Amino acid sequence: MLQNNRHLCQRVLGLEIKLANDRMESHTHSEESWIAQTLMGLSEDLTWLNSFRWEGAEIPVDSLWKSLRRNCHSLRSIATIIGEDIIDPESPLFEFSNLTHFSIQGTHRMSSPPPSKAEDLPWKLWEMLINRCPELASLYVTSDNSTNTSTVAPSFRRWFNLGPVTQGHWPSLTRLALCGEFETSQELGEFLDKHNRLKSLVLMCVGAQVEEQQCIPVVPLAGPGQLRLPKLEMFLGPHRAVMHLQQSSCLAHLNLFNDVLRDRESVHSLRQALSATRYPSLTKLEFAISDLGHATCAGDTPLGVETGSLFNVIASTCPALEELHLKCYRCPKKSLSSMLSSLSALHKIDYLTFVKPYKSFSDESVRQTAIRAIRACPSLRKVKISKCQFSSQSSRAYNMIGVEKENVKAEGIYLFSRSGKSLMRMVAHERGGFLGWDDEVRISWSGQAERKFSFDVSLAKP
Repeated sequence: MLQNNRHLCQRVLGLEIKLANDRMESHTHSEESWIAQTLMGLSEDLTWLNSFRWEGAEIPVDSLWKSLRRNCHSLRSIATIIGEDIIDPESPLFEFSNLTHFSIQGTHRMSSPPPSKAEDLPWKLWEMLINRCPELASLYVTSDNSTNTSTVAPSFRRWFNLGPVTQGHWPSLTRLALCGEFETSQELGEFLDKHNRLKSLVLMCVGAQVEEQQCIPVVPLAGPGQLRLPKLEMFLGPHRAVMHLQQSSCLAHLNLFNDVLRDRESVHSLRQALSATRYPSLTKLEFAISDLGHATCAGDTPLGVETGSLFNVIASTCPALEELHLKCYRCPKKSLSSMLSSLSALHKIDYLTFVKPYKSFSDESVRQTAIRAIRACPSLRKVKISKCQFSSQSSRAYNMIGVEKENVKAEGIYLFSRSGKSLMRMVAHERGGFLGWDDEVRISWSGQAERKFSFDVSLAKP
């Protein structure tokens, strides 16, 4: 379009080239080169371009960066995928100045062996960011999917040595995402201490301790009596970091999916961290647990006072919670009932996502689970239930960081609205395999299917 209407180029403020998808091989190198060459020809007219994002299989040719730097003097935001190729230490990508946003994302095909150590990024990159971008407001140095805040566990396919980033100081920095390795947790803590304007923080610190099964080190995000991240609104990272977020009163979104609660000790650690203070602004919580039974048993605080289950703690310390996204790899029926009973104390919760393991055709259907949820928590307006068959990656390094393949056997999305004093109208969209006997509609069906329907659900427990 822009080729045939070059006069429109001067009105373009942001440009995103999105070529990459799950089938990278469908895009040949020649196709990406042709697109880069076309952009080079248009760059003379992209005089007001402020933001450029490249999502191809690999980093574009050097000549494209040269053209953008020469012709697009308003360019302040750059994001690119660097693929699997070795990064050229003299790349023109590292010659920009006065950027306010910079994002670089590495990829690594799952068919290839995982990297054995952190990768050093060219010093020219750090020199650009540290010395020539003093107004940097957002910085992303990540692996593919590591900034994904959905319920899908991220895949750490390529990570970097992030030590040099701690030499930078950007007073305007509000968004930070890092996937890589630091020498020490203290090094990272001191760096964060200098950036107390952060509103969004994503930490995926992996690599150095994989062999010790400690993929994500404890991160000292806050010190005794000192508030380091007073404006933090979103945190995605290890559950062990939650204990350092106790004074972040603005925290609204807490995502712990990348660090699965694998045993009672990790559940106890999170329970202690959450019970130590209140989170009045927290509206969205996401985490994964190996066994739901670990989260529904009672525990003690450091002072020996019983706190009840993890979900009781969540209900008492997160009164404003509106969304809960949970994945578990083992789900005893009694534990699910206990969880729903605890969540009934959350009067503002209106969205529940629950991923549970698939056992057999005879276990509870996704619809039955959704109906149990609405009966326990009538404030819910949307429920999404998935039954998955989990199979771990063969690589030990991937297993350490909780990356799982998910085979969705059945899934249902349910919208609820009040239709009477004790009735809820349910609009359902179900897809997948066997969905079980339908006690409400009085039909049975099986096989691969997808359908939409609605009916009234009684809130009275059977």
